[in-house]
Amino acid sequence: MVPPSYRTQHFILRRNPLLSNDVSQNELLCTQTPSVSRCNNSYIPTIDLLNYNSPHSTIKSLEYAITNDRDELAEDCIRFIAEKLNTNNDQLNDSEIKGLLNALCYVLRESKNKMVYLAIQCFAKSGFFETERFFELFWLEIPGIVELLFKSWEHLKFSEFQTKTALSLTLVFFERMVNSLSMGKILQEELLNFLMEKTIELSCQYPENLQGITLVLIGAHRYMTLDLYTTLFTDIKMVKGLFEYAHYLIKIDTPSYQQIMEIIVSHLNQASENTLNYLVSNCQVMEKCYEQVMIISKSPAKDSQKNLSKIVLRLITIINQNDEKALAFMAYSIFSLLLAKNLIEDREYVNTVLEEFNDSWGRSNILDCQNVTDVLDVIFTSEHATDALICFGLILMSTFVNTKGYGSKEYWNWMKTTSSGIRNNEKWTKKTRESASSVLNKMSTIEEEWIS
Repeated sequence: MVPPSYRTQHFILRRNPLLSNDVSQNELLCTQTPSVSRCNNSYIPTIDLLNYNSPHSTIKSLEYAITNDRDELAEDCIRFIAEKLNTNNDQLNDSEIKGLLNALCYVLRESKNKMVYLAIQCFAKSGFFETERFFELFWLEIPGIVELLFKSWEHLKFSEFQTKTALSLTLVFFERMVNSLSMGKILQEELLNFLMEKTIELSCQYPENLQGITLVLIGAHRYMTLDLYTTLFTDIKMVKGLFEYAHYLIKIDTPSYQQIMEIIVSHLNQASENTLNYLVSNCQVMEKCYEQVMIISKSPAKDSQKNLSKIVLRLITIINQNDEKALAFMAYSIFSLLLAKNLIEDREYVNTVLEEFNDSWGRSNILDCQNVTDVLDVIFTSEHATDALICFGLILMSTFVNTKGYGSKEYWNWMKTTSSGIRNNEKWTKKTRESASSVLNKMSTIEEEWIS
């Protein structure tokens, strides 16, 4: 016989009022099972009743259910905890609150998929996790709770739909942590770093959760310290992820795109030269900026273009214009588009930069610039054209006529007519008119080659 001091006695109370009161009992068993349901609110000293009479009995019931694979009982316990934390948390003392939270963390660590999902749902939906009391009681534990929640989601073995639903709930909890900052709470830098890092990871893998992802990124960004900015924006993976997410957003959610671009612009100056070089050389950032400016040049939202111009101005500083002519050409194409659309803040500075580029540019045939006809159309039909902009357009045209990428005889004739009009218009400077003459001479030479 097992001595009483070493025996753990549990009662599982089944909720069927039609059953009789007989109880089968064996002294060698650690669990006694009555078949009666009228004990749900009962209390027996020294014996753990597996019911919901108190937070303590609920926790004991949950531990027993998980250990013994009693899924239905475990689910009932988790739902009871969620209800308590959502509607009755003000009636619980600190010890009871801590016990319930520890029980939820136990579920995340030890339980199966459905129970883990219910625990994640509790963190996302229970009102307690938005209260000052939660942040005061668990300030030190919150980073560990957030990390445990995320890892538990990662290890879920659900269908794709259920996994994405669980991710949405996880992001809601992330957002709750970030929102606490607006209440004057202070979150540890390690936690903010974790929230940013994992949310950026998720943005590339699950961009369909863009609303939750964007809210977390914007909220965390708003309250970062300068030291944390510096850490984040020397992390190539993080910056690359932000650019990729912005590039995804531009075609489906312009407001969110603008907000993410503001994050990039605000702190790109903190990025190291190595990071900038990596972005330009390995992540096609300049190409992405070029594609984006072509898209948003047709959009009424001007803030987006201004953000792009600031990014390109930062990136152009690390491009070797002699060795990386294609990238430089693309960057100045972006400037020309923004000038033509009057969508750049410091027009005078950018115009000067463009003039310097025009003066130093070798008229070599180096590329067939993507969307070049769109760029030419924008430049030569702009109401805001400057001499520097027109000169750049003529340089682009001069390069373009050698690529045979102009597509049709009609477009060739349009380029000739446009260049002729500039050459004969005294509104433009002598230098600009001479550039137009140079284009016309090159086109005449090519036409003679066609005939011969």
